Amino acid sequence: MFAQGTPLDLTYSFPFYRFSWLRRLSHSPTHSFEIGLSLQIRNAQITFADRKGDLLREEQDIGPVPAFKVRLHRSIHDSYWIGLEADGMYAPVRYINGSDSDVEGAILDASLRAGRDLEQLPGAVYLNLRYLGGGAEGTSDPGQFGDGYTENWLHFLILTLGMQAHVF
Repeated sequence: MFAQGTPLDLTYSFPFYRFSWLRRLSHSPTHSFEIGLSLQIRNAQITFADRKGDLLREEQDIGPVPAFKVRLHRSIHDSYWIGLEADGMYAPVRYINGSDSDVEGAILDASLRAGRDLEQLPGAVYLNLRYLGGGAEGTSDPGQFGDGYTENWLHFLILTLGMQAHVF
């Protein structure tokens, strides 16, 4: 479709919304442990366009991504604490939905947080290290423009210094 050497504008967009449910298994004044499930609705959009505007190839796929969830919180000393929260899933698609697609996918959104509760204000300050990654590899239904093979893995590491306020 695109001649070799054609200048392209590329877009890879993967916005998502996630809904989670947690069940508290352990709770005390010094720690808590929760496990549960998440459902992520993702909208994958990949666009290739030549810079003249004559050729365009776009693929879009909206779909659900189920995941497992865990959350831990532990007080360390006085008003200091650490926490971990993670949503993750590995999916060999062929075995999950019985299709002929030989695609494997995964997501992991893991956050490690350390903080201190504030005495003067109802809230806390914290330092958060978050890994957000995932992708897919394999061959699904061949389309009009290709053989159906995809390999896309994204890895992000985010460091945040933040403050949270307890309003209610």
